[in-house]
Amino acid sequence: MAVFAAYPDDVYISERWEPQPRADMGPLSRYLGELTCREMTRTHHIGITVLRLGEVVVEEDVGDAEPNLLWLDVRDAARAFGCALGRDTGRAALWAERWEVYHIAADIPNAKYLIDYARKMGYEPQHNFAAHWPAAPGGNA
Repeated sequence: MAVFAAYPDDVYISERWEPQPRADMGPLSRYLGELTCREMTRTHHIGITVLRLGEVVVEEDVGDAEPNLLWLDVRDAARAFGCALGRDTGRAALWAERWEVYHIAADIPNAKYLIDYARKMGYEPQHNFAAHWPAAPGGNA
């Protein structure tokens, strides 16, 4: 989700926010890829699902690391790919129904990247890195 790095961490970002990629190859090429896919769906009857992945890690391997708003367990990333592959939208009459973009991250408290829209395609993360986030007032995690 490097295309949103310019936004501060206390801003909640949905898929409908305007990406602001830095002018270097990594983020700019990812955003160009998204736009290319979107334009392909306008002229061809193909379904394209864009997954904006967080930082892919294994929950058990992050140890005592400082919590990261971008963490995404590799197993949840695989679940998201399964959901995306299940989206068969190539026959939709409207191009906007053939192309979609989803944020894929862990379900963490006060997340920067909102994942509610991805839940509509069936994405439900199982790894939330709960041991790394402070407990909420009242004792709830």
